[in-house]
Amino acid sequence: MWPFSKSKRTTVEERAALAAAFLLDSLEGVTGGVMLGAVGKEWERTSRDVFRPTAHEVMIFQLHLADRLTRVKARGKNGGLILMGALLPIIAEQVQDGSRQNFHNLYSARSLFYSECRDFTSKEGEPAGGTLFWEFAKIALAVTKQDPEITKMLGVTAMCGDILRGIDRGFEELEVYG
Repeated sequence: MWPFSKSKRTTVEERAALAAAFLLDSLEGVTGGVMLGAVGKEWERTSRDVFRPTAHEVMIFQLHLADRLTRVKARGKNGGLILMGALLPIIAEQVQDGSRQNFHNLYSARSLFYSECRDFTSKEGEPAGGTLFWEFAKIALAVTKQDPEITKMLGVTAMCGDILRGIDRGFEELEVYG
């Protein structure tokens, strides 16, 4: 019996490509879910001009969640940083040429903003303001041109938990963490 693991070794670039494919494949459904939470059942009648900025915001949010997850779960010294460094160019390459620079600028601004949110959600009985999911919900409602009604905010924040769990589960199954 061989005494060592025969686990398959993949490069960071291969794992980043798997992560990018996973995030891009799920983007349309996740964006639709966020729009449903933000706008309600009439989301399909919402002006088409909000779909692209909403998809950009959702992808940036997914990238931020992926960044937080990989910093904790990626194997190897600085594994999360290295993985995200390989993932971002792959995603950016998929953004349409006309909005690629805007996507980069928005990613930089949102990354800084989201990094200030220590907690994903608030603890029971505490205000939700300042938490990552709440702040994303405010952005999602603003981008979809909706008033920040509490029921819509709660709908989007609930979707955020689903997004986080989906990314984590997908990355685990694809062995993105290494």
